[in-house]
Amino acid sequence: MGAVVLGWNKDWSKSYHTITKKDGTFELLGDVHFCHWKISATEYSMVYGELEKETPQKTKRDNIPTFNIGIIEINKLTFID
Repeated sequence: MGAVVLGWNKDWSKSYHTITKKDGTFELLGDVHFCHWKISATEYSMVYGELEKETPQKTKRDNIPTFNIGIIEINKLTFID
């Protein structure tokens, strides 16, 4: 899909970004706890949100804290053909 994914720490002072894969999945890696996120793509709506204050899951592979924000839908803008 090629959407841009941005994540920020609690006080918005540090950010990271990535691009989604063709199937829309992504991994956003960084050395901070992400609290805020935003996803956008050309000709699609922008979606943003906050991560709940939950304990991160740890991956078995490399013990990196992992948050799952679930399935996010961005809609094609209606005024674009």
